[in-house]
Amino acid sequence: MKINKDSIVFPLPTDQLIDSFENFWKVKFPEDYRDFLKKYNGAVPETNVFTFKRRKYLVEQFLCLMEKSARNDENGEYDIGVVLTAKGELMNDEEDIFGTDIVPIASLSGDDYVCLDYHKKKPSVVIWYGGESEEFHPVLRKIANSFSDFLNMINESWEY
Repeated sequence: MKINKDSIVFPLPTDQLIDSFENFWKVKFPEDYRDFLKKYNGAVPETNVFTFKRRKYLVEQFLCLMEKSARNDENGEYDIGVVLTAKGELMNDEEDIFGTDIVPIASLSGDDYVCLDYHKKKPSVVIWYGGESEEFHPVLRKIANSFSDFLNMINESWEY
C-alpha cells in the first residue's frame, strides 16, 4: 500500500498519547496498528481501494490521534476520539458500556468507517455502516482478522 507522506498528521502520536487513549476507552491496540499510527498518523493512502465480497470500498483517510489542544486544526474531524465521541451511540451496542467495543481507524466514502472490533478478545477489522446503524444497534461486517490483513487488502488505486 502506498501512502501520501505529505498527508501525515504531525506531531506523530507518542506511546504516552496512545496509552492514554487506550486507558480512557478501555482498549488495547494491536502492535501493528500502534506502529502504523506512529508512522502514518492520519495519512491519506494513494493505494486506496479494497474489495470485499465483490464490492469495492474507497479508503479516504486513516484517522489520527491528536493531543486535545491540537484538535481544532484542519485534521480535528479525523481524530479517533472526536469520531468516537460524535458517533458513540451508533457504534456501540450497549448503553451503559464504559469504554468502547468499536474503534474507528479509517474513513470510507459516505458515512462508513473501517474499525477495530473489540467484541472478542483479539480485535478484528470491520466495516461500520453509518447510514444503516441506529442508536445502540451498529451494523458491522467483519472484513479481516487483523490490521495487517486489512492493509494487505488495499491493493488498488481509485481511477477518476
